[in-house]
Amino acid sequence: MLSLTEQTNKNCFIKAGFKTIVICDVVPDDAEDGKTIWQKFKEKIGLKYSTFKDYVSQDDDVPTTETLNDDDIVQSIVEKETETEEEKVAIESNVKVVTDAEALKCIKDLKIFFQRKGDRFGDVLHEMDRVVAFN
Repeated sequence: MLSLTEQTNKNCFIKAGFKTIVICDVVPDDAEDGKTIWQKFKEKIGLKYSTFKDYVSQDDDVPTTETLNDDDIVQSIVEKETETEEEKVAIESNVKVVTDAEALKCIKDLKIFFQRKGDRFGDVLHEMDRVVAFN
């Protein structure tokens, strides 16, 4: 089951340009009975929540995604594998075909490169000599 964390949700709103606002209970200056706006509001409407935070977080534990059964999970994996196969074909179709002559030239250039590096690459040079001699 895919779920979003509270921080991920906040980050999305921040990235979209929403400003961070701190919500708190406010006691108006003209409150003659000492009740906050929230207390007056909940009494007027008849809410059971004691604080505004309780009211706005009442559905925090409600799942926001569907529950997948085995068939749905298998289908999503098969679709991903199909996409991967299509990506491989797309990548392979963009690969330049190299001729034998071009490949041998690259090998000779690499051989010169490794010769300049010293004895560390003796085995590599030997294998390159075999490939060039074979062709």
